[in-house]
Amino acid sequence: MSSRSANSGIPCSLKAVRFIVALSIFGFSLMTWTISLRMLNSSKYADDPFTLGNAFKHPTGLLAEHPDRWTRNITEFPAFMLQWPTDPFDANGCNILNISIPHTFNVTNYPTSYDLLSVFGDIYGNLTEAWNQVDAATIHGAETKVVGTENGRQKQIKTVVCTVKNHTYVHHFPHQMQQIFPCWSLWRHFPDANHVFIARKPFFGQMTEGSAFTEGMVKVLKASNVTLIQQHVKFFKGDHRSHLDELLIAHAHRIEGYQTVYDDDLQYLRRRTLAALGMGHHIDQSCGRTQPGDGMSTSQTTSTAAGTGEANGGVASSIPGSKFRPPRIAIANRNGTRRMLGAHKVAIFFQKDLQLPYRPPVFFIENMSFEQQVEAFNTVDILLTPHGAQLTLIPFMHRCSSVIEVLPRAYDWSEFFGRLAAIAGVNHSYIYLGTDIAAEAASMASFDDQMFVRKSLVCAPAHAMVAAVKTQIDRWHQCCEFAGLGVNS
Repeated sequence: MSSRSANSGIPCSLKAVRFIVALSIFGFSLMTWTISLRMLNSSKYADDPFTLGNAFKHPTGLLAEHPDRWTRNITEFPAFMLQWPTDPFDANGCNILNISIPHTFNVTNYPTSYDLLSVFGDIYGNLTEAWNQVDAATIHGAETKVVGTENGRQKQIKTVVCTVKNHTYVHHFPHQMQQIFPCWSLWRHFPDANHVFIARKPFFGQMTEGSAFTEGMVKVLKASNVTLIQQHVKFFKGDHRSHLDELLIAHAHRIEGYQTVYDDDLQYLRRRTLAALGMGHHIDQSCGRTQPGDGMSTSQTTSTAAGTGEANGGVASSIPGSKFRPPRIAIANRNGTRRMLGAHKVAIFFQKDLQLPYRPPVFFIENMSFEQQVEAFNTVDILLTPHGAQLTLIPFMHRCSSVIEVLPRAYDWSEFFGRLAAIAGVNHSYIYLGTDIAAEAASMASFDDQMFVRKSLVCAPAHAMVAAVKTQIDRWHQCCEFAGLGVNS
């Protein structure tokens, strides 16, 4: 009998435990629902990151029910840049409020142009002679008849070939563009000649069947009447042996970064690209003011604008008391290596601390078409991004815009895109997540160590990124002021 009583008591105990647990869960859920309801009714919720509380950890429902709180006043950016993920905050342990994260901030100052022979080597023909005999009245690539000399007799250069001599790293489009971007200096200087790009199969294959970026650049080259040929240079010369005196062949030297001959050659590329993609209304809009012009001038400029850019592309209202519209700030993140952790939290800090009338978008180029990539970079005035291939799009930013590059510890690659920004007329700075970039990179110099560093995720302190953006906003203002742009008049 006592045995039966003991056995029948077990189910009763389990029922009691289950009832208590269920009651506790209901009470906790009711409390959480009440707190969430109060937070949703608070006007500070979307505007003050310091009152967000657990919303940083569990924003999914709030985002779904109140998307306007997260995307308010952001419609000035193209819709494809507003790629809010399901959970806009990374649950990854990166504390962006940690002010003790080691970091340094530097503004770079690389050359904006380079000597002809530091950019190019001639393979056939006398490049220096042909270059110097361009009409003396021509400035920076304007239309002219191009001649060389042979035995004191003038001859016309009819075909200008830019080719690839170094075929290493051709699988990655930033390194492909090291060879192609300088070619625009060459073709632009000889506008009346036939323009040709020659490369062997490894390079050409990656160009035509590579990323959305490289395939897009092929379209731009063809739209600019550049003939693309997969061939060895010696065979091309053989095919043209009957008129070699009309031929000029040069290749771009490979350096740790990028270089062009003139400081507006990449702005010329930008104008040609936007026109080829049907985005002529975006040409040279800058600093909140547009000026009339066809946008296709080959003379050196410091950003003139065409048409209706501000009405279509700028933030609607100006900062009170300022002669500039608010800068368009965005974060270009990465899906893989060197992904910036907590990027959406950072965007909220930017909106609050910089008193912006919009929340800066966080976007990824990996799932964008080439046209969208170009438009995204052309839209942004101040760009925060980790080091990566997406920065190859810097030439499509307008003059006076700024890039803030975030580098993981022991990764000394600030020069690579810093040089590209300089020749594109774009301000460049970087946040390095360490204390001594040269020494720390030297301590991780082996191949395995560098592969490990390349795969690092990026956790940068919010206060450092806000300070960097403020610095670049000042530089944006100074550049626009110097260029006579951005004044509301």
